[in-house]
Amino acid sequence: MNRRELMQGIVASAIASMDSMDMNAFAPATTATVSLTGGSNAHPRLYLNKARLAHLSSRFHTGGAWADKLRRDGDNMLEEKFIPESAAEEGGGQQAHYGRPAHQIAFMGITLGLLYQLTKDERYAKKLHEAMVFYAAYKRWGGPGLADRDPPWHSELDTSQFCFGSAVAYDALYSYLTSEQRQQIRESVIRLGILPILDDWILPGRRFHSLDSMGHNWWGVCVSGAGVAALAFLGEEERAQSWVEAIDDGLVEWFSYEGNVLHNRIETFEAPDGPSYEGVNYTGYGVTTYLRYLLAWKTMFPTRTHPTQRFLPGLPEFFLHTLYPTPTGSLPVNFDDTRENASGADCILLLRACGIEDEYSRRYLLHARNEGEDPLPLYVSHGEAGKTTATLPLSKVYPKMGWAMMRTSWEPTGTLLAVKSGFTWNHAHADAGTFLLMHKGNPLIVDSGTCNYAWPEYSSYYRQSVAHNVVLFDGEGQPKDQIDIGNKFRGSITNWFDGHGLRYIGADATGPVAHIAKRCYRHFVWIGDVILIFDDIATHREVDLDWLLYSQGNVRQESSRSILIQNRGSSVLVSSLYPSEVKIHQREGLAAGDRDHRVPYHAFTFRTRNGRQRAITMLDLDPERPTQVECHEQDEVLAVTVKTTTETHRIYLNLRSIDGSYNMSSTISIGEWSTDAYLLALSTPADKPASPSELSRLLVLDGSLLRHKQDSIFESLSKASCLWRPSGTEIYTQGQRRSSLAIYLKDHPEEVQWNGKKHRGSYDGVSRMLRLRTLL
Repeated sequence: MNRRELMQGIVASAIASMDSMDMNAFAPATTATVSLTGGSNAHPRLYLNKARLAHLSSRFHTGGAWADKLRRDGDNMLEEKFIPESAAEEGGGQQAHYGRPAHQIAFMGITLGLLYQLTKDERYAKKLHEAMVFYAAYKRWGGPGLADRDPPWHSELDTSQFCFGSAVAYDALYSYLTSEQRQQIRESVIRLGILPILDDWILPGRRFHSLDSMGHNWWGVCVSGAGVAALAFLGEEERAQSWVEAIDDGLVEWFSYEGNVLHNRIETFEAPDGPSYEGVNYTGYGVTTYLRYLLAWKTMFPTRTHPTQRFLPGLPEFFLHTLYPTPTGSLPVNFDDTRENASGADCILLLRACGIEDEYSRRYLLHARNEGEDPLPLYVSHGEAGKTTATLPLSKVYPKMGWAMMRTSWEPTGTLLAVKSGFTWNHAHADAGTFLLMHKGNPLIVDSGTCNYAWPEYSSYYRQSVAHNVVLFDGEGQPKDQIDIGNKFRGSITNWFDGHGLRYIGADATGPVAHIAKRCYRHFVWIGDVILIFDDIATHREVDLDWLLYSQGNVRQESSRSILIQNRGSSVLVSSLYPSEVKIHQREGLAAGDRDHRVPYHAFTFRTRNGRQRAITMLDLDPERPTQVECHEQDEVLAVTVKTTTETHRIYLNLRSIDGSYNMSSTISIGEWSTDAYLLALSTPADKPASPSELSRLLVLDGSLLRHKQDSIFESLSKASCLWRPSGTEIYTQGQRRSSLAIYLKDHPEEVQWNGKKHRGSYDGVSRMLRLRTLL
């Protein structure tokens, strides 16, 4: 049976055929008597409690596509052949091909177990029991290469899947099995699954893994699978209670892990309730497997709150912000080892089943159309995720992960810019400073993706800097061994703004390339249909720089300094504005998931000057009606002017702030203006002069002062960043936690919205300056 077809059917039915019944109808039964100190023998109890069975039975016997699909899948499984261990061991290594039988027992456990409960047709029970007996005869539930590790391993990801599938099958067939058969199954699962996992990963005196070595998705996946089996055996296996207690404590530590300086490790999850730094795919994988355990735990202990539930509420927001809806489906922000068909639908459905639901999860299920990877949502569809008209933020930044996403709308015709500058290790690629662009329903600037992990190109190409939209130094990016040992100094997102029609993201990629660069900053300034990318680079020696660009669709070079990317009905013109000596080269890379297919990418090449260089690149999102953009190099400043039909935007990059001595003021003069800001953006109505009375918007980035002639427009004793409109009352700032700053406002406001909170500042009617203070 085709696994992907089953997944698509299960998750699609869980989303598309949900009814509008009350969520409370599917809460765990409050009359359950199971406890950690005295387990009940009542089965099924992991997922199919009385309320869920009643609902699913009603759906099944009413008929329809969901019921037909379930019965068809189950009947097909009756014809499936089991996979001999000799076939599972093919290929060797830590996992070999054990994934095939592990997934088979998991899918059979869910599908055949549910069908038996709904129909009492013993054909389903007989086949499922045969599967449990067959796989209990394996000598191990993991690849033969585990024994070659030092120290030897006894479990891996597939071991967890075997545990889960066997536990669900045991629970569903409990009344069908004899006492002797149940005992045989318990002994086999404990011997092949539970103890190998717990002895490797968690139990004192036996454990050799730690959160510092394997605290990413592997820890959560392995331990959670053993946990589901331990819950299934509560009341029948005297050790099960202590196993569950150890797992519960361990999961709290897993979610709370803060990193380890000596071993180049960072937080597994962004606190307080954010995603994993491993990206969309592995956040979904690790959390979904854990949610299998949590849902079973909550079903068995309905009056209790699991201590890990506080780490979950922010996850739907992450999955939505990393989703791009298209007219025909949806795409993930596929940084790291995330494929273009990756979906968080399974995770969202299980979060809903565990009581975590909000506007983000409802909006996600409306947009997501990709295949799922987990069979359990078949049990837990809780009614349709109702359509929502809620206004949700269009931007999200995860500072510790180093991810930023900003978009124009949630519609399939919108534009999404995603930037990553974070940690490198394992599934997190060497791509500090990279970015993606999706526009009008199509990907335009893309990631190279990933491939089969067993291929040598996975480590030599796909995970390396050369495969991403970054800057290379004499052909080099981040040191190649960072994917194995981590990077001591990770990249970061330094500043971000989204307001008043301007979006800004600042990325610092210096740490990951510190062996060759003293500074590697990348700034994205998005105004209207233009995204300006400012690269600020300083190196230890003179080098050639390659500004890399991977695209999807048709590409043609429009001029010596620009290329046009077209993908179906969307396009972007990528133009180098500075420096003047840029040359464009087309090169060959490897296609996502296909090392044998070559794809073109482009490099904008230029050279440092005295160990320094700035590059300014423009992305024009409407090439058919291009925006007028000019770039000028002036004394101590690079100036870019962007003219639309209604506004003129003047953006200045302060070279003295970059190149000057750090114990001297970086104040420069720009006509009648003076500032020490690193970057300054002044907007006025079209053709109006840049005078205070005409200003419609200002962005001061990393500055302590902005003055026009002798009049103050912005003042801050320590350098800060601020975005505001002189005629408005909404102000965004970033800077020191305790500071006092003042900004120019044309009129005296009764109160302002300062970073989203109401505030009454002190307004000077003569200078027209509003003072904002956070000194307490």
